[in-house]
Amino acid sequence: MTGGYGPLSTFQPHHAGHTMIELLSNRRSIRKFTPQAVSEQHIEKLLAAGLLAPSSKDTRPVELVAVRDRTVIKALAACRDSGTMPLNTASLVVAVTANTGKADVWVENASIAAILVQLEAEKLGLGSTWVQMRLRTNSGKSAEDEVRKTLGIPANYGVLCLLAIGHKDEIKRPPPARRGRLGAHPQRAFLGSFWESVAQLTRGQKHKMHPSHVPRHDGWTGSPYFEKKSCLSTLHELYDLFARLRPHATLSSFRRGLCFMPHLK
Repeated sequence: MTGGYGPLSTFQPHHAGHTMIELLSNRRSIRKFTPQAVSEQHIEKLLAAGLLAPSSKDTRPVELVAVRDRTVIKALAACRDSGTMPLNTASLVVAVTANTGKADVWVENASIAAILVQLEAEKLGLGSTWVQMRLRTNSGKSAEDEVRKTLGIPANYGVLCLLAIGHKDEIKRPPPARRGRLGAHPQRAFLGSFWESVAQLTRGQKHKMHPSHVPRHDGWTGSPYFEKKSCLSTLHELYDLFARLRPHATLSSFRRGLCFMPHLK
């Protein structure tokens, strides 16, 4: 069992040839693991990934507890009424905890650390899944309290989740919607073409735009996007087309689209 993040004196950056987009696209929640143990080197890298997570005002309230003892892992699985099946075969469990007195946003801080550990697991070829403990129960009692008792965690530490980690014993392919999520939606794909057309139509314009010059709810009053008001009618037409494509869209979304036209800034 490893308390806290542990020293980083032996930590060295590593690169496995995966881009962040590839990791995000390929990562799946793995709930079945082989008996093979997670190596010491991999555990160090997993904990280091959590340590490198940003935190509110750099308070660093998060601490990770790595558990490899099968008896202790079995006890952790009994800390919640249901949903702990992945712990039955996981060779490593990482409890994600945080000092609630250090940051009022400890849940957010711990969540960031947890997902970074999971992404590092994917990068190392390991599987993982998030087992929620915060706001979960065990026969009417707090699952968090049960984890604290099992691992000897102080009462002022919140327990967000347990990460079940191990060598994958199931194969899950990324869902089609995740591979190019924006392009998977026909309307969004069409809107992508729309903005490409806007870029082509306006690329020759020498009139500058400013993102703060935004149409208000009462129409196009106030400062126009273009310095020359003669271009205002063209922008009217663009917005009318956008509104037809996205009848429920807001003016803010139209503004954001225009802000992605770097040649107009």
